[in-house]
Parts: sequence; C-alpha cells; structure tokens
Amino acid sequence: MPQTGHAARIRWANKELISKGNTEAVGDYFASRYVARLGGFEGKGPAFVRRFITQLHHAVPDVRVASIEILLESGDRVAWRRTLKGTHKRDLMGILASGKKITWCDMLVTRFNTQGKVAEEWVVSDLAGSMFEALEPG
Repeated sequence: MPQTGHAARIRWANKELISKGNTEAVGDYFASRYVARLGGFEGKGPAFVRRFITQLHHAVPDVRVASIEILLESGDRVAWRRTLKGTHKRDLMGILASGKKITWCDMLVTRFNTQGKVAEEWVVSDLAGSMFEALEPG
C-alpha cells in the first residue's frame, strides 16, 4: 500500500475491496475484532466484511466506488461519505433485482486501532432505498 494516513487507507481499501472485489485483502484493512454498526444491527469481524463484499458483487457485479469525500479526520477517527454505482442484476437483502443502474451513498465514521486497521464503523446507507426506487415503474 503506497499511501499513508487514515484517509488514504480508506481510499485504498475501497478501491481494493469494493471496486476490485478482492476479499483476500480484508485482513490487511480490518482488525480481527472489527464491528460495523448499522442502525440496530452489528456485523462483526473480517468474515462479515468478506460476506458483505461477496454478496454485493453477486447482486451488483459492476459495482464501483464513484467518489469518496473525507468530511473530517481527527485522531483515530475519520468521517467520510462514498458514492457507489452499479447495475442491480441479482436479488440482495430480499430485494428483487431490477436490472437497472443504481447509485447510492454511504455515510461512515471509521475508528482505527493502533495498528492502523479499521476497528469500528458507524454506517448509514441508502443502498436499500436505491434498489427499491429502481423497482418503481417509470
């Protein structure tokens, strides 16, 4: 990884994991006790991240990170937003595939551990809303 700093690691991880779908690199970026907090749900460990990436690529095989905006970086935390795009070709989270291009945003606060790996994230995503919207006729 040629870049340094938390914001740079976020950009590099998104390119490698989301855009390329390289689940073998998950351990390079996420701590073994990683926790993702999404509303009332908690996803735990690198295995959760691998499952998410695999399921996302299955349903949206051409997924790519269109942009990353670092909103605030302070100490061990980074607040950031990413925009993703792709074609919803297979069912995901019980939502039928629309076959349409979708765009969605995720807002995240990421906390890094002392080894520079992601230890915890708080996530708000409009992925489900974008998939439902794509099902609407029009």
